[in-house]
Amino acid sequence: MAKAVVDISQFRVEPGSTPDLGSFPTSHRLFKRAESYEPALAKLSEDMSDHQSVLASDRSKALLLAFQGMDAAGKDHVCRTLIKGIDPLLVAYRTFKRPTEAEYAEPFMARHERALPKLGEIGFWNRTHLEEVGTVRIHPTLLEHRGIKAAEAKPSFWEKRIQEIIETEEQWRSRNIQPVMIFLHISPEEQADRIAERAEKISKRRKFDKNDLIERGHWEEYMKYYGEALGQLASADLPRYIVPADNKPDADIISATIANHHLESLGIQFPTFTLAEETEFRDFARELRSQGKKGKGKRGQ
Repeated sequence: MAKAVVDISQFRVEPGSTPDLGSFPTSHRLFKRAESYEPALAKLSEDMSDHQSVLASDRSKALLLAFQGMDAAGKDHVCRTLIKGIDPLLVAYRTFKRPTEAEYAEPFMARHERALPKLGEIGFWNRTHLEEVGTVRIHPTLLEHRGIKAAEAKPSFWEKRIQEIIETEEQWRSRNIQPVMIFLHISPEEQADRIAERAEKISKRRKFDKNDLIERGHWEEYMKYYGEALGQLASADLPRYIVPADNKPDADIISATIANHHLESLGIQFPTFTLAEETEFRDFARELRSQGKKGKGKRGQ
C-alpha cells in the first residue's frame, strides 16, 4: 500500500464531541495542480479494487459506506466515482428517498436494515438514517406519518432515537457488517451554485427540486442538528467523518482514502488451501490448459 496522500484522522468525529459544522471547513485542497488529482485517484481505485477482491473471496465481512450531506453536496458524484473504479457487481448501492407510506408504517430503521450489503460486498448509501435525527427534527410533523404527534418530539425522544441508531449499528457490526458514515460538508454558497446549475442546464434539471430552496432557509438548524448527531453517534467502532466537499476531486480522494482505510482494517485475507486442495486446483488448470491448446490447434488446421 502506498502512503496516503491525506491524513483522514483530521476528518474523523471525536466520540462525545459536538462538531460545529458552521465553522468546520468546507474546502481542503490536497494538490496545487489540477493534473495531480487523476493519478492519485487512480491509485486509490486500484487499491480499493484489490481490497474488494479479497473481501469477495473471504466473504466473512462487509463494509458499508453511508454518505450524507446537504442537497447537492455531491453524494451521487462520490458514490459514482468510487464505484467506477471497482467491480460494480460486488457492490450494494441504495439511494434513500422520502419514505413511502409502507415504510412509514414500520420502524424507522427497517428500510435501512433491508439495504445492508451482503458479506463480501461493499455497500454504498446515498443518504442515510442520519436524516431521522436531522431533517425530521427540523420538520417534526413528518413524525405524524408514523402515528407520532409532533408535540411528543421532546429532547428525550431524539435521545432515544439516537440510542436506537447506535444499538442497530452495533447489531450490524455483530453480524460483521462495518458501517462508516461520511458527511459531505459544503458551504451554502457552493450549494447555491450547484442548485443554480441544475436549474440552468437541461441535462441536470431532473435533479432540481424547488423544495431545496426552502430547505436552504433552515441551514443553521441543519448544521446544529447534524453536528450534534454526528458527535453523539460517533464511537471507536462506529466511525463518522466530516469531509470538506466544496471541491469534488478533494472529496473523492478523501472518501476513497477513508474507504481503503476501513477495508484494510477489516483484517480480511484470501482463503488458504491445503496442499491437497492446491494440487487439485493445479491439476484442474493443467487439464483445462491442455484442452484449450487442443481446441485451438484443431481450429487452426
